[in-house]
Amino acid sequence: MENIKLTKITLIFVLTLFLTPFLSTSIYSVDAKLQDSFTKDEQKEEKKLHKPLTKEERKEKIKKIKFSFGKVKQEQIDELSDEMIEELSKDDGEIVSITQQDSTVQDSSKEVTLSQLRAMPKTDYSMTLVAQRISEKGSSYDNFKFTAEGRWHVNPFWELTDSIAVGWSDNFVMYNDYATHYGLLGAQQYAWSCTRDTIKNQIGVGYDVDLKSGYDDWKTILVAKVYKNNGTGVGSVKTEYMHTSMSPSNPTIVISLGSDSKPQFSFSVSGATRKENASPAYADFTY
Repeated sequence: MENIKLTKITLIFVLTLFLTPFLSTSIYSVDAKLQDSFTKDEQKEEKKLHKPLTKEERKEKIKKIKFSFGKVKQEQIDELSDEMIEELSKDDGEIVSITQQDSTVQDSSKEVTLSQLRAMPKTDYSMTLVAQRISEKGSSYDNFKFTAEGRWHVNPFWELTDSIAVGWSDNFVMYNDYATHYGLLGAQQYAWSCTRDTIKNQIGVGYDVDLKSGYDDWKTILVAKVYKNNGTGVGSVKTEYMHTSMSPSNPTIVISLGSDSKPQFSFSVSGATRKENASPAYADFTY
């Protein structure tokens, strides 16, 4: 009887030794699959495939967009990018102002070399700013949506962390904001959510823009929705973009009102990082 027990124990021991490598491999394979799945999910959150509008979709969305005759021309609407058209068509409102500004390389106390000039060549970057009257907050409030687009016309030489900001006057309170960066990889378009850098609820908001190495950086869109009790006046809104080069940095944005009560931005970088500001775009809006 004891010999039988010993034989069973011996058999179990031998089988365990024999099967352990296969069991370990099997478990490792399952863990690897789970890990791959988890990594892919993370990547999906980090970037999303962006589907461009078809010609018919663009036409239909343009039809939905209302604008103030005398202040905005149909040609200005037609010249907006697909991403701006898509964003502006989300809200039932009236566009009261559209401004576009090409960039210039800002003067600097430092000597500018050829490689530094490649950071933001003249006319290779433009900003578009749209002020849109909306009615999400109801008839008791003046309610606006500010949509800013910074657009590269060439892929930037330096792909680090940039900044974009939008600010406004007249004590409008922001209640919603978001920013998205778009890039191209071959024929595919991708979109990433930007990280908010700073917020002054009654003045403006700024975001960090991580340019993606390996992608053709295309454009960044920032949206801010604001409101206040009904009144009368002429407000001012401004957007500006700051591009970094030479060295990685964590840029910071300070938003304030100038002596003229209009929004202004101060972009800061650290270390050997060089910054180039795109020419800001301004717009006025009547409420």
